Parts: sequence; C-alpha cells; structure tokens
Amino acid sequence: MKIQWFTPFPPERTDVGNFSVRVCQKLAQYCELTVWVSPEHFRWIRRFRRSFEFKMLSYDAIDDYRQELNRADALFYNLGNNAAFHREIIRILRQFPGVAIMHDLSLFECVSSIYRERLGGDRMFLDLVRHLYGVRSEGIVEDWLLAGDEARRKIDAASECPFAGHATLGAWGLVTHTEIPQGHELHHDLSHQWT
Repeated sequence: MKIQWFTPFPPERTDVGNFSVRVCQKLAQYCELTVWVSPEHFRWIRRFRRSFEFKMLSYDAIDDYRQELNRADALFYNLGNNAAFHREIIRILRQFPGVAIMHDLSLFECVSSIYRERLGGDRMFLDLVRHLYGVRSEGIVEDWLLAGDEARRKIDAASECPFAGHATLGAWGLVTHTEIPQGHELHHDLSHQWT
C-alpha cells in the first residue's frame, strides 16, 4: 500500500508535527510511506532522515510527483489552525483529494490568515464569511477584524465561523480527534460538504 502524508514536521513548533513523527514511524512498518513537509524544514530534515523508515519530500516538489500522488492508495492531510504550518497543505488538498485530519475543530484563524494576507484580503474574507455563514456572522467577523488584540479575545468568531468545510474542500473524508455534537456549528458547516 502506498500512502502520502502531508504535515508540519519538526523542527516546526507544532503538536501536529510531533503527532506525525509518532504516527509515521509506526505507519511506515505497514506501507510504503511518503511524508511531505515544508521546503524550509526539508533541508534540516534531510540530514536526519536516515533514522526514518519513510521517504520525505518537500511541498515544492509536488509538480514532479503528480503521477505518484494520483496513483497513491491514500493521501492524508494534517490540518491545524496556524496558517504558517497549514496553508500549503490546504492548497495541495484542493489539487489532490484525500483524507483531511482536523487537529482543531475550528480553522478560523488559519483560513482568515490565508485570505487576509492578500491584497484586499479583509474584504474577500468578509465576503466569504457572508457567503458561508450569513450577514450576522459577517458583522461579528467585521467587529473581530476591527478590534485590537485584547478585544479580539472576547469575540468568538472561531465557533461562529469554523471554516471546516471550506478548508477541507477536496477531501474524500474527514477525521477529527473529537466527536462533533449534533447541532454544533461545526456539524452544520460540514454537513453542507458531506451530504
């Protein structure tokens, strides 16, 4: 079996990376595993990869491995809430469908960062919020955008707009660490995509 695994990886300071090290060391015993990581950390990892029983590649090599990705038995995408670690993973998921592993129930911070770092990004982000969650949510997120850091902590935009469905567009399936209760905003968000 051939598995492709997209993830942050040490030395990135994220629990998702630490989780992936443990899982990949076990998984490699049962399959042909390729782990995809950030280009900036790939150089560091190459020095130590002899200790890993799996192949490692950098996200910037995607175009060279399109056939292998399309022929893989399964692709797994580890998604968390920090755009610095997960923006590329979300981009690749949309090109190559697979299973999304959500390490956070809301990906609001990640998705908002991806949109807002573009020219005119705040407006694009508010348009997306209105389209997915309605005018009331747009108002809450607009207040969040205009607030300072201290005031932002008091505005719960993340549970109002979890963006789980939007961040996992292209996914064949979804795995979470937590059961999503019926009626929860996240359950509603995902039901649009998975029904």
